[in-house]
This record gives sequence, structure tokens and C-alpha cells, in this order.
Amino acid sequence: VTFAECSTFDTIWVRHIGVESAMTFTGNGQFGDVRVGDRKEAFYELRNTGTSEISIIKLPVLPAPFRIVSSAPAPPYDLKPGEAMTLTVAFEPTTVGSYTTVMRLVADSTVLSCIDSLNVLLAGRGVTSTVVLSPTSMSFPVVAACDSSSECVTITNKGTTPLTLLTPPVINGRS
Repeated sequence: VTFAECSTFDTIWVRHIGVESAMTFTGNGQFGDVRVGDRKEAFYELRNTGTSEISIIKLPVLPAPFRIVSSAPAPPYDLKPGEAMTLTVAFEPTTVGSYTTVMRLVADSTVLSCIDSLNVLLAGRGVTSTVVLSPTSMSFPVVAACDSSSECVTITNKGTTPLTLLTPPVINGRS
């Protein structure tokens, strides 16, 4: 640097403190198959991996059937470097079909950071369960004491979700 009054050179030392805003997202936005009327929740972590605070002012509003259920800590919140926010997102389909949306998370600038954002693809499929029994009714003959009678029932899954029988069938009527 040269000054007009002084013909000699001088050195000015400039100190710069570098800061970087950066976020990482841990979790899978794929909900898979969820029965219509049911709810599946997924947990995600938003972590400040930068060298400065990032400010989470608000969370996005997601279109149905997706919904942010909770966050800890709740916004507005300044995440320090290394800190994380946990998000719980629900998928609650009301009709059969495939659903996708982008959850855009934005960190606003603070005194020492810049705006940062990341996009997370959320996807799920609303499915139904349809069980068909054949025959739909049965008639048993009169059976003598200590004897037995049996009939077969075929259970067919006509829906789009797996069917699991958790207990043996129950027969209603006289024993």
C-alpha cells in the first residue's frame, strides 16, 4: 500500500476467518407401500456440518399425504456446527396411488453464514388389502358326539399388499 504523503511502502496484514455453511441429511425418504388409511413415520437427521451457525427459521409445509409431525429442537433454532435437528415425517395415504414430493429444507443466513438448502425426495405408495374367502359360507351336518367334520376354505389375497394370517381361524356358531 502506498500513501500519497509517504513515498515508502508499508505492509498491511489482513486476517480472514473463513466460514462455511453446510448441511447434511441422514435418512431415506422412501416410505414404500402403506395401506390406505394407515400411517408410516420416518425419522431424519438434519446436521450442521459447516463451520458456522445455520438458522432454521421454519420447516416446509408438505402436500398431503406427507406431513412433518415433529422436530427437535423446534424452529426457529440456530444449529451450531456439529449440532443436529431430528425430524419426524409421516406418510398417510387416503387413496390408492403413488405419491412423491420434494422436501426443501432451508437454512437462513446468520451473521457469519450464507443461505444453504437441500432437497429430499419423499415417495410412497398407497395400497389396499382385499381378501376373498371361498366358499363364503359353509354348512356342517349334524355330527355325533366325539366325531368331527371338516371343510376347506381358500383365502385369496386380491389386494396390493402382503397378507399375513396372525392367528388360527375362529369358527362362530355352535360347537
